[in-house]
Amino acid sequence: MLGISHPGACHGDEMGYLFYFSRLNYRLDDDSTELAVSRRMNKSAVDMEWLPVNGTSQVNYLDITGNFTLRTDPETKRMSFWDWLYENYVAKP
Repeated sequence: MLGISHPGACHGDEMGYLFYFSRLNYRLDDDSTELAVSRRMNKSAVDMEWLPVNGTSQVNYLDITGNFTLRTDPETKRMSFWDWLYENYVAKP
């Protein structure tokens, strides 16, 4: 969206798909990947069994590349850094 070429999503990226922002004046092409995913999401989200957060270290997420697939533990290598940082530098009671 908006010609940004860095892969991945960030906080708030979905807002442009959910709400109209007159200042952006941004319209998706009818054959765009973004519009196709948005339409699939609207149809599929209702029929999907969304797993609740269960208090374990396992993280459930929806992979929207290709077919929509429920998966666990995204970005395991990157997340292990944050786990290590927390374990080594956060003050424990």
